[in-house]
Amino acid sequence: MTTTSKPRLYYPPNHTVDTLKAVISGSQTKEQVAEDLDVGVRTVRNKLHDPLHLELIEKDGHKYEATDEARRVVQLQDDDVLEERFVNLPGVQDVLGQIENGGITIEELGRAISFKTESGAADEQTFRRYGRVYAKWIHYLDLGEVTNTNSGTQHPLENDRGASDPRVLPQKIIEALRVLDKVDTREALAGRLGYSKKETEKTLSTAYALGVAHIEQGGFATTEAGRTVTSTSQSKQRELFRDKLLEIPLVQAYCNRVPSGEFEPTEVMEQVSEEYSVGWSKKTIQTKARRLSPWLTFTELVYEREDGALEATEKMPRDDFSDP
Repeated sequence: MTTTSKPRLYYPPNHTVDTLKAVISGSQTKEQVAEDLDVGVRTVRNKLHDPLHLELIEKDGHKYEATDEARRVVQLQDDDVLEERFVNLPGVQDVLGQIENGGITIEELGRAISFKTESGAADEQTFRRYGRVYAKWIHYLDLGEVTNTNSGTQHPLENDRGASDPRVLPQKIIEALRVLDKVDTREALAGRLGYSKKETEKTLSTAYALGVAHIEQGGFATTEAGRTVTSTSQSKQRELFRDKLLEIPLVQAYCNRVPSGEFEPTEVMEQVSEEYSVGWSKKTIQTKARRLSPWLTFTELVYEREDGALEATEKMPRDDFSDP
């Protein structure tokens, strides 16, 4: 009996966004989109697949038209549209649940997507290829961290404990630590804090990354360091978080590239992206720099100048550790 597979995503999200831009700007046929994207007509068929699958463009005969939602993605930078569609694709809810409950590897992610889309994949290389595509979507939409690899090694900027970089402000972590041991579920934690489910997940992954909380029997609990945060002065909080922050590989790489004098956070993050060949998009670089900056100022590793630029303080480590 022949099984018809369900559609899956072929490319990382930047391909979808680029294709939407082409269609919105007036390219309506395969040939026009191919010319706009500087690819062959055969390739553009695959490029059009994901936006069609996500119902962001529509095909009318030989022409393609963008939906209102596609225009929101491109013109308003509304990634909620992409998230709404992505989370409802086959297998995605399952893998997000696994990420929440302890993590998932690239290969495991690919296997889950392969099974749920009823694909004909049967080898590790294909599973990893599927997994890498979906991992990039998960990272782009800020839905979690797929940190484990399958080759026995991991990227030097990955963080074994949790998120690769802080995802919420310091005060949110402090607020969460005060109630973390008083609730048993993520839903209860979200209710106590008044956070959305997504914001709660970002808070927990940041707390794990800093070693102030850990996963425990399907739930979570504070660590000794986390309990200390809630019972000490702000100056001690800054000191404790500074030590924990500097244990994160991405932060080490970033601080090693902070120059003397004033600097722009995105420029340093862009340097990290280039030197570690991670291929972050401009948006990802800006997001990571924006998230990290408040932590650098809170822990007094930098101070913010009147013009908005940052400048390192005497607490910024210089040659204290090697690159991760």
